Amino acid sequence: MSDISLKQAIQALSARDPASVAALTKLAIERLRQLDCGHSPTNDDAEPPNALPRAAAAYALTSSLPPAESQLPLHWPWPRSDWSPRDKRDNETRAGALLIASLARDLRQPVDHARPTETKQR
Repeated sequence: MSDISLKQAIQALSARDPASVAALTKLAIERLRQLDCGHSPTNDDAEPPNALPRAAAAYALTSSLPPAESQLPLHWPWPRSDWSPRDKRDNETRAGALLIASLARDLRQPVDHARPTETKQR
């Protein structure tokens, strides 16, 4: 399925699971908000390799906690002042947008053909 366009993917997903299209829209809007706040691709590329996934994990894990228990996670990669959890849905949305930023960063990196890819044996 990797050879279909974004438009085709959205149409197929809309027919099978309309709520997923709504979720993707929320992620895109959140990623745009992050970009508007100055979190540019250039800034993302300058982050340590694990910072964006760690931040995403922090928000995703916090989404399962009541707001009163949303303390700064040990794996949060940035200053305390950048930690701003909200409700479950907002935290999940932030986590997803941070994963999009991380994947986009990976896609911008040149592919190292000299390094073998790992294969997992089952």
